[in-house]
Order: sequence, then structure tokens, then C-alpha cells
Amino acid sequence: MAPALRDRTVEVRKAAVEALSTIPGPPAQTALIDSLNDAAGEVRWRAAHRLQELGWTPSNDQQRAALL
Repeated sequence: MAPALRDRTVEVRKAAVEALSTIPGPPAQTALIDSLNDAAGEVRWRAAHRLQELGWTPSNDQQRAALL
């Protein structure tokens, strides 16, 4: 799944975020957190919302800023 998060196509990266949000555990959550820094706002927005739905809370200022 991680390679899909680096795909050049925004739609593929958005789909990867959706898929990762259904996988429990730290590796999937870490990948979603990394997606908060995606170049595309749509991907960042989707990752932020999925993380919030999963009950994730930011652990540092950079992550908090990414949720704004």
C-alpha cells in the first residue's frame, strides 16, 4: 500500500488513504500520518479526516498544524 501513497496520480493516493483507513495497527496509521504532508490538498484533507475518525490525536506541533 505504501507505494500507492507515492504514486504521481492524486486519485491513486486518495484511494490508498481510504484503503489504509480500514487497516488496524500502527503501520497503517503511520502511513496515514505521513500523508498529512502530501503535495495534494485533497490527499492531506482525506488523511486528516480518516485519522480523526480513527480517534488519532497529534503528538507534536507539526502534526497539529497539518490538521488545520
